[in-house]
Amino acid sequence: MSRLAGGRPSRTFTMPSLGVAVLLACAAAPAARATPARLFALGGGDHLTDTSDLFRWPGAARDDAGGWWVDSGRLFAPDAWGARDDSQDTGPAAAVAWNPGGDEGAWTAGLGAWAFAADADQSGLHRDGPGRSLAALLGRRAGNIDVAASWRVSFGDVPGAVGPAETYRHRRDVVGLGARLDVSPRAFLDLACDAQRERNLAIGGLDALDPRGDEVLAAKGWSARARAFIALDDHLTLAPVAEVVEETRDGARAADQWWLPVPTGHTDERLVRLGAGLCRLSGPDRLLALSFEHLSVRGNNLGHLRLAMEQRVNWWLSLRASTGVVRTAGQGNFGVDDYEPDLAGGAALHLGPWSLDVSAGTSRPPEPRRWLAVTGRTDSCLRATLQRTF
Repeated sequence: MSRLAGGRPSRTFTMPSLGVAVLLACAAAPAARATPARLFALGGGDHLTDTSDLFRWPGAARDDAGGWWVDSGRLFAPDAWGARDDSQDTGPAAAVAWNPGGDEGAWTAGLGAWAFAADADQSGLHRDGPGRSLAALLGRRAGNIDVAASWRVSFGDVPGAVGPAETYRHRRDVVGLGARLDVSPRAFLDLACDAQRERNLAIGGLDALDPRGDEVLAAKGWSARARAFIALDDHLTLAPVAEVVEETRDGARAADQWWLPVPTGHTDERLVRLGAGLCRLSGPDRLLALSFEHLSVRGNNLGHLRLAMEQRVNWWLSLRASTGVVRTAGQGNFGVDDYEPDLAGGAALHLGPWSLDVSAGTSRPPEPRRWLAVTGRTDSCLRATLQRTF
């Protein structure tokens, strides 16, 4: 095994498919793979890869296969898994990815389940609905290219404004495709795209005699993204990232207020994001990463600067920390020249194939949806992930 700039393990290939393996290859002691809690402690970002973004970058599934994790979700104090308006905001999740044929097998498969759908939404601009989310992935390696397809469904009901007699029923389907290409012995490229369709119905209430319900929201969208990992030397990797997300919505408010049946007509939202991460991996689990993102959404230009560090103290303990600042600029929902801190940290306990990652920090909606939020979420929270490799 070898490790990449993102801190996750990668298989060692022989020529001519050396590709990914030589990127910052280090003789590493057995180490836990990345988890949602680890990524949270390091501040996130597409320049770091792990099994929590399995369905965001399906082409990378092969490198992330060979383990499972169970995550607590974001634990807010004192609200635990509750949030504004007493509606559930986050919850536990689990995922598994494996190669049915072992390391030499051509196929990769993955499954994921989230107790709260918004936690699973890694590409939508708007808050996913209540209830649960399930996802599946199937990939295959052909030569120096990994290709994979994914499907995620979110579904659930929430009481309506009229009372118990009224229910809002939500469903969103997302179909994704991804590919990883070994461009050269010192670089690889990840490509991904997806298409989504969403529908929300109001059932009962003032129209209780109609069992089919009234459609209060219809939405569709697509996204496309690309990233590259380029080895500048034996310890330094550059990871540029680009993403475009577009959604069209009819009959509902934007941002987190999708459940309000107040029509606003036809709305189009588009986000364009450019960024890059510079990662130095000087040894097993010794990571220093600097990243920057520039975003354009709703006529606003935004920026995010982040510094992340990870240190393997000994065979059973790793420490992590990240600090950053988010700049919002322009008129509208964002105000003018607003700077928000972004802090997180955590630790990991390792025992053979097992690891327990615990993290704490400031929490906001998952990207890219956070950029459409009317106000920034800066609540402090905890999260933990139990993981096992095989």
